[in-house]
Amino acid sequence: MSLELAHFGAVVPATVAACCVAGTPHRRVANTLPAALMLLSMLDMATGTRVLAAVAWAALLLFAAVIPAVLVRLHGGPAGYRVMALHRSLGLVLMAALTLTGSVGMGSGIRTVENASNGSAGHQMAGMTAAPGASGVADLIAGAFTFPSLVVLVALVFTALTGALLVQRRRRTGPGHRRTQLETLGMGLSIAVMALSF
Repeated sequence: MSLELAHFGAVVPATVAACCVAGTPHRRVANTLPAALMLLSMLDMATGTRVLAAVAWAALLLFAAVIPAVLVRLHGGPAGYRVMALHRSLGLVLMAALTLTGSVGMGSGIRTVENASNGSAGHQMAGMTAAPGASGVADLIAGAFTFPSLVVLVALVFTALTGALLVQRRRRTGPGHRRTQLETLGMGLSIAVMALSF
């Protein structure tokens, strides 16, 4: 899946999440700004217009990630609101990391490495070798701890935690709870689509 296609696939759930945030009755502008920035960055990458460089979008998203935490610090709120603020902040940090990762790619993709045991060439993709020898195992371990690999891993963990949060809140009813559930689902899906595209 190309990065642009992944962005388009992630735009739909991100739009749902942004609309849900915009529907919150309290501190609407402050709550909507981070979601709007996230959505604009994804649209920019998906359309290829590149209004801003990926590093600039990442910086804006990291700045926006602070806003939910500041709102909680200044105004407090119930436990559920604090959990959602944390979820929004983590999602924005992850989207910043995914934006940077997408701009540089996952590395060189398939590359040829020298197999020390028999002198023949093997193929390595994303840190995996076909027949790891002594140096192949070291390459395998090193490949597992690259920045892109760690970003994808953390993003998938975030998606799993999002699912757990939805399960925990599945029995709550009312417009506010439904809106929160849709926002949580939208952000979780957009992060998952981006992570799985690498």
